[in-house]
Amino acid sequence: MCRRSSVIMELFFYRKGDYMSNKDRFKELLYGIADKRNDCDIDGLLNYLETIGFFKAPASTQYHCSFEGGLLQHSLNVYDVMLNLNKNFGDGYVMTNVFKDDAQLENVSRYQSVLLDDVNEGRMGFNAVMQHCISVVGMNEEELEDELMSVIGIHTDAEAAAYRIACRRFIANLPVPSQHKYDDVSIAIVALLHDVCRAQIYEEGIKNEKVYSDAGKKHDELGNFDWVSKKVYKVVDSSTRDVIGSKGFSAYYAISAYIPLTKEETVALVNQYSYSDKYGVEEITAIMSKYGLVSLLHAADIIATYVVDERDE
Repeated sequence: MCRRSSVIMELFFYRKGDYMSNKDRFKELLYGIADKRNDCDIDGLLNYLETIGFFKAPASTQYHCSFEGGLLQHSLNVYDVMLNLNKNFGDGYVMTNVFKDDAQLENVSRYQSVLLDDVNEGRMGFNAVMQHCISVVGMNEEELEDELMSVIGIHTDAEAAAYRIACRRFIANLPVPSQHKYDDVSIAIVALLHDVCRAQIYEEGIKNEKVYSDAGKKHDELGNFDWVSKKVYKVVDSSTRDVIGSKGFSAYYAISAYIPLTKEETVALVNQYSYSDKYGVEEITAIMSKYGLVSLLHAADIIATYVVDERDE
């Protein structure tokens, strides 16, 4: 018998309606990626997934979602969890009440990026930008308004206030703020497709097991029983399948043929299993610190696997 936590379902899951099957929803999410990223071949990707049996494969042999279509269910579960983790924890900085609304947050981000670009692209030296920021922070409202409107082209009090905040953040060496550090496209790509390599790992098999009953035709020390054949999944020997590298690299290799990936998406896919493989602790710690998408995918996979996914009791 399988179970699922109704509390987790209500907390994490986004539903389009009971009429939509897992496969329909998965396809809709993939086509949504193509709406926002150029040069995607979603039809080709779906054909590839059909060819390797992705939609019918289990997620494991016996632990979680170990049934036909389990890999698809697990992938959607990881997506739902990751989407919500990003919503609540993906900003990469502490939200404070200085950001009154989304428009102000967007302005702060834009102005702070300009200041950083002035330094990184060589338009102004670091010291010059720092002195400018210190000067802006020290101006009163009237001085600030005159300075920014005449020199930078800022035309509203709200924009001026946002620019001052950006200067304060530059002085304090704070990261550029954003509403969500990772957009829904990146979340969809790495969550929905992180386990594509697993579609070719499992194959159906038959297992004979004892079923005890008074009517059993055989007998042992525990009582009467019959041998019953049961369909199970087993791991395919690696020597009989196309192995090109780690599971993470295999997933990246398959996806990149159909979807152009960013560097961070690539790092997340390639390193998703590093926490369980023989991998240097210092290396994976540095990677997770630099590329938060790796941490989000790892956390979502753990939560989906051990909390959300259906499991045999």
